[in-house]
Amino acid sequence: MASGNQTIMQVISLSSLLLLPLLLMCACEVGKQDHTQGSEIFPPRNIGYAALWQLNGLGINTAFFRDHWSLVIIEDTDCRQACLQRLELIAAVNNVQRLFVAADAATHGQMRNIAKHSPGVEIAMGTTAASVDSFRRQLSAGDFNDETTAHPVYVVNPHAEVILTYPGAGEPAGLQKELQRLRAQW
Repeated sequence: MASGNQTIMQVISLSSLLLLPLLLMCACEVGKQDHTQGSEIFPPRNIGYAALWQLNGLGINTAFFRDHWSLVIIEDTDCRQACLQRLELIAAVNNVQRLFVAADAATHGQMRNIAKHSPGVEIAMGTTAASVDSFRRQLSAGDFNDETTAHPVYVVNPHAEVILTYPGAGEPAGLQKELQRLRAQW
């Protein structure tokens, strides 16, 4: 009986040795997966309403988002250091349209100052305070007071749907990578 138990133990040991490379390969594949910083939104949030004015006097409505990938941030126009970093973040990403929306009552001087610091970023404000609030609620689903989602970059697909939020303190390379991943899925 002892030799039978020994044989069983040898078979188990041999099986374990044969499974070890397979387990290591699986562990390596898991380690290769890209870590994403953004939070995907499912189902996507449709932008059904936008009543904004650009600094150049042109209006922004939902057609602005159609057929383009867009990055959107909503900030106060006093735009301190963290706001300027978010502007730099979206300005550094290629092949997208970028939009800064003033969250507060903005003067043209404040908006021109923001535009000076952010070439390539469209600067807009609401036609009314209610229009900015309505626009923000569509992007954030009302969670914009939550500290964990404060000041994100919203990624909008060419169907005018918000599909991802990216941390406003994130890295441009990470955001660019997220966009490449999303475009590949598109």
